[in-house]
Amino acid sequence: MSEMTDIDLIDYCDLHCETERALFIGRHVNRMLDLAGKPVGFVRTVPETKWISMRGSMKELCALARERMRASNGLTHPRSLIEADSRP
Repeated sequence: MSEMTDIDLIDYCDLHCETERALFIGRHVNRMLDLAGKPVGFVRTVPETKWISMRGSMKELCALARERMRASNGLTHPRSLIEADSRP
């Protein structure tokens, strides 16, 4: 199975957060946090293999990630935005 692109991950998370359990693996949560720009009020990171149930908060991360992608002219990997947000 091939890896998901960032857009695939956002689409998946946006749909999956509406399911009954809405379970996400930590590595997907961490990538969504990165794509959303590590927004205030969210955890900074979670263990890569931990399963977490997220509904409304994941929906919010998806919206933030999409907005950042639009702001970066539709780049599927807005690395320049993520790197610009990295502070020592």
